Amino acid sequence: MKEINKIRLKISFIPIAILIILIFLPLPFYFAGLFSYFKIMPLIILISAFFIFFVGAWWDFGANEYIKNLIVGHMELSENDLKYINRQQLIITLIYILIGLLYISIAFVLNSI
Repeated sequence: MKEINKIRLKISFIPIAILIILIFLPLPFYFAGLFSYFKIMPLIILISAFFIFFVGAWWDFGANEYIKNLIVGHMELSENDLKYINRQQLIITLIYILIGLLYISIAFVLNSI
C-alpha cells in the first residue's frame, strides 16, 4: 500500500471511530432505561456530521495556508506541485464529505427505527 493511501486511511479512521463510539457508547444507558436513544442520538449524529463537513473544509484551509507559507518562505513551487497539492486537498475533502454522508445516513436509519 502506498504511503499516501496509509495517510488517507489514518485521516478517515478517526471520524469513523468517533461514529462507532457515538453509536455504541449510549446503548447501555438505553437498555437500562435511562436514555431515549432513538429520539436523541439521530440528532447528535446529525450535528456530528456537520462537524465532520466543517473539519473537511478546514483541511482545505490548512493546505492553502501551507502553500502560502511556502511562497512566503521563497520555496520553489512548480505548477505541478500546486496541482498535486490541490488534488490531495480535493481527495481529503471528498473523504470527509463521504464520512459525513455516512453519519447522516446512519442518523436517518436510527430515526426511522
